Amino acid sequence: MNNCAKASYENISTYCKRIGVEHRFDHNANWSKTISKYYDAFRPVYDEEFEQYDNVVYMDMDIFAMSGLKDNIFENDVKDVGICEEVSQPHLRATTTVGGSINAAGDELWSEACTKFSPTFEQPRDSKGRLRVFNSGVVYYTAEGRQNCREKFLPFSDYVKACQHLPHFYKLDQNYLNCMLFDGKIDTTILDNRWNAQVHYAGPERKINDERKNRDCLVHVQLSGSGDWQQKRFWNVVNLDPMLW
Repeated sequence: MNNCAKASYENISTYCKRIGVEHRFDHNANWSKTISKYYDAFRPVYDEEFEQYDNVVYMDMDIFAMSGLKDNIFENDVKDVGICEEVSQPHLRATTTVGGSINAAGDELWSEACTKFSPTFEQPRDSKGRLRVFNSGVVYYTAEGRQNCREKFLPFSDYVKACQHLPHFYKLDQNYLNCMLFDGKIDTTILDNRWNAQVHYAGPERKINDERKNRDCLVHVQLSGSGDWQQKRFWNVVNLDPMLW
């Protein structure tokens, strides 16, 4: 594991102890013969290992709890699945290309592909008509929700085929979940984005986009080079103003 993953593991383990829940970490788990281990955001839906749990929160290995966070994420009222919005993405994707291939035009092509793949699909849009984006770095599944997802999700392999003409990003677990969670079959709760507050570079100027908003929250550290950082820098980035990093 790189330094970011190690630091996230230690941080989230401490947070879970603080709120009194089990922290489960599986390193390179080969949970499916047909789906890559890198598509773990929907693993709780299909892996029988999770049937022993009532509620499950999946987290990426770059998620960190701020030092003051005492609120329990499991106390959110979720029927089936809970997920957070990346509130800055519609604007960023309309004004620039993110990661070399992600932009508003690509999102629209993805939406068209999803509609053909699942005719009941309808991704929420913002007040300007731009597709909203929901991040799979933190996903809350109830036991009932996992059962509903198993029964109603369309096969991931078929989704990938439907998006074969699109950049690789659109074939990953996040966009698959965006498609399946908004096709009218799953009761999806949009969680307050304090449960997945993004910190990343934005635009060609690489300005810091900071969605923490001075709240105690779970922070998603999506900054290039973080895999080589030392432990202290993670604490600074998660808890301090960017000017103090």
